Amino acid sequence: MSKFVQLDADEETKNFISQSVYKADQIFTQMWHNLAKAVLKRFFGYTQTDINGYLRRGSMFVLSTQQFMLLREKAGLPSNLDKPEGSLIDLGAGDGKPTEYLKPFYKDTFATEASWAMRDILEEKSINVLDINNWDGDEHSPRSFDIISCLNLLDRCEKPKSILRQIRNALKPDGVLLIALVLPFNPYVEWNSSHEPVEDLLDAPLPNNQGNGDSKFSFEKQIASIIEVVQKEGFSVDAWTRVPYLCEGDMGQSLYVLSDAVLLCSLNK
Repeated sequence: MSKFVQLDADEETKNFISQSVYKADQIFTQMWHNLAKAVLKRFFGYTQTDINGYLRRGSMFVLSTQQFMLLREKAGLPSNLDKPEGSLIDLGAGDGKPTEYLKPFYKDTFATEASWAMRDILEEKSINVLDINNWDGDEHSPRSFDIISCLNLLDRCEKPKSILRQIRNALKPDGVLLIALVLPFNPYVEWNSSHEPVEDLLDAPLPNNQGNGDSKFSFEKQIASIIEVVQKEGFSVDAWTRVPYLCEGDMGQSLYVLSDAVLLCSLNK
């Protein structure tokens, strides 16, 4: 509890919510999105992420710049927005909306993303997109980063523990890892046919159709399990918080909200 940071809805958070509500109220745009989604999925086989990227919809919000600064302060990290230094890579960055709030702290910004449509958006935002299979370089020319962010990726990838080990090797000795993870934990892999991960991050993920009322799968129970996994993979948690994970809505709902655990970690010494 001594490492917990209480956050509130600041201006950037409120602006994202307002913009999401405004977009959801554009009836003709939402009707077009529904039609296009059906066509792109049925006849072109696009994934939901590809569709969102193609239609420029479904942006997400995790942390504002100010909220990230408060986490950094708790972890004892200096923040100088007037003179950004170092390098950031955001793994599975989507359209780069969450990345943009982290960018002001770093001189160089990189990202990985599996969706071709989202990669196009990232490049438009002048974010350097690296190959998902070679973002950390190779044995002859390894890459290292000052911060690696992994925002709502570990429950959407096939090998979450392997990614944590890859991150550990790609961080500079004084580098940090920023994790956001939806709890209760319910993994879903969009890019394979079974939609199941190859590796389990937790021994007891939330079963399909399991209600969140089961205390075994509560946020409070699972946050302890997540921290234990992170520590076993070679990291120490220096600051953490709980925030609403926000996503732009549609005709049915203006804003979608999940519960996110956000951990700022350093390498074990």
